[in-house]
Amino acid sequence: MNFNINDYVSVRLTTHGQRVYAAYKTKQDADIRAAGVEPDWPDRHPETPSGWSQWQLWELMMIFGPHLSHGGPLMFNTTIIIPESK
Repeated sequence: MNFNINDYVSVRLTTHGQRVYAAYKTKQDADIRAAGVEPDWPDRHPETPSGWSQWQLWELMMIFGPHLSHGGPLMFNTTIIIPESK
C-alpha cells in the first residue's frame, strides 16, 4: 500500500490530546495576533458525533509528536483509520 504523508487519517483524540490541541491552537492564534492579524478560520479538525477527527498525517505528527513518549499519556486512541488506497 502506498501512503503519502499528506494523506488523511482519522483518530479519536483522548481528553489529554484535546487539551494539547487546544493549547497548540491558542499559541498559534497568539502568534498570529502578535503579527497584527486577527485569526479567523474554522476548526480544520471537527469531530464526528462518535469522536473521530480527520488529519493529514504530517500535521498529526507535528502537533502531537513532541508530546508522545513510551508510557506517557496517549494523545489519541491507538486504533486509527487509514483510508483504502486510491
